[in-house]
Amino acid sequence: MKSSAFLNLVTKNIPINFQDAFLKNYISDKELTFSKELLNKGLLLTPHLKKNFGNIYVCEIGLKHIESEDLYIRESVIKQKDTDYKILDANLRIEKKNVPVELINDLRTTKILFGSLLKKYGIEVTIENQEIIVVKNIDDSDSTRMGRSRTMTKKDTGDVICHVHELLNLEQYLFAAKAHVNV
Repeated sequence: MKSSAFLNLVTKNIPINFQDAFLKNYISDKELTFSKELLNKGLLLTPHLKKNFGNIYVCEIGLKHIESEDLYIRESVIKQKDTDYKILDANLRIEKKNVPVELINDLRTTKILFGSLLKKYGIEVTIENQEIIVVKNIDDSDSTRMGRSRTMTKKDTGDVICHVHELLNLEQYLFAAKAHVNV
């Protein structure tokens, strides 16, 4: 499979495997507090995004799907519906054999968030291998973004559903989107 710009960002520019102690040394407790709050959720991020940003939707990156017989990759941006403010970049590597065909079809044809689709199809998940990601923005060395990397497994069987990489937008833009909801 050909690598995209987002995959390059994930694999080349994101320091992974940071421990909490490192994070505390890397960014102060006063920095990125909203980002930390959003990422410090045990299961799906979707309900927390909806709570903080109102109606949100998915915009896929690129014009065609990245797919093989076993894997479906969805590279997307999640945006606030009313403003089109970007909330986060997401990369999902979904194991097709472990989800209903209808879920994959929905991913191909709708702008529904993955967490909402899991709920729609009654798939309960467990999170494994969660790591917090801290990135210095390439365009501006003073800007820092946070994200996370994790594996979702089926709660009842332990089968891997998806490997997820999520990278929040810069905190000032997240606050702007949140402020729009509170107007």
